[in-house]
Amino acid sequence: MPAELGLFLFLILPAAALALWGLIEPHCLEISYYSLRPGEDWAEAPRQDPPPLPPSARYMYPRLPGSRSESERDALRLVFFTDYHARFMLAGRDRLLAVMLASAPDVVVFGGDLVNGRRNWKRGLRDLAYFGAALHEAGIPFLAIRGNHDEGLERGAWEDCGLVYLRNERYCLEVAGQSWTLVGLDDWRIGTPDLDAALEGAGPDPARTLVFAHNPDTVKQLEAGRQALLFCGHFHGGQIRAPFRFEFRHLRSELLSQAGYYGGLYDWLDFRLFISRGTGCVLFPLRFLAPPEITVFDIIS
Repeated sequence: MPAELGLFLFLILPAAALALWGLIEPHCLEISYYSLRPGEDWAEAPRQDPPPLPPSARYMYPRLPGSRSESERDALRLVFFTDYHARFMLAGRDRLLAVMLASAPDVVVFGGDLVNGRRNWKRGLRDLAYFGAALHEAGIPFLAIRGNHDEGLERGAWEDCGLVYLRNERYCLEVAGQSWTLVGLDDWRIGTPDLDAALEGAGPDPARTLVFAHNPDTVKQLEAGRQALLFCGHFHGGQIRAPFRFEFRHLRSELLSQAGYYGGLYDWLDFRLFISRGTGCVLFPLRFLAPPEITVFDIIS
């Protein structure tokens, strides 16, 4: 009996601990910060398998970056969050808004997947309007694109939340005397991303052109020399990370995830690719080794 009990405890206790952590982690919001400057590596030839690029500054904030250093005063400060999945967004609506406001950004961008499905439209739009009202009062532009779970949500529903909805469209922003072009592309799965349509008639500086697309596989449509960064989500960092990248190799069809690009900052051609872990959960309210994330960027052209 003691041997059987020992075997039982050996098998059950670790599984119970992992399950408990999977329930806790969706509540553990991580605030990450990137300070990005152009470097010589941007001019290198395309790499076959670019490794993750460690940013110049990334850490958990004991307090939010409300003020900027002298060297960052000419930077564009941007807050990016994605994959809200209203039904299973457990990281805290008020906590997300606190990050947006306390960071004192020039713009906030939502990267798509507001809901899990039609049954969650009301909840998702209510929360989006909550963010939109607070950001409007603070004088902070709020932009959004759609993700594959947002099919059926029409433009009017988005814009009624007090934001600028971008679907193969651009938004121009002036910061410290510099003009920035923020491009929102349609979702890869339910629409047709079209950068040419978004930039039609414009001649933006690629060093100050930022592109937002929900699905990281959109990177395959982009060319060198047209943008400085591409911001994506969709992969949830795996959400429930399994050994040997099982979830990316066998449960997802996207080429980037199967190739090992599923979260963080990467070099790609002559620009940078950022893939966020998102804030909510899809299918199940569980996360493991992929905590929810909202990100603050200081970007110097």
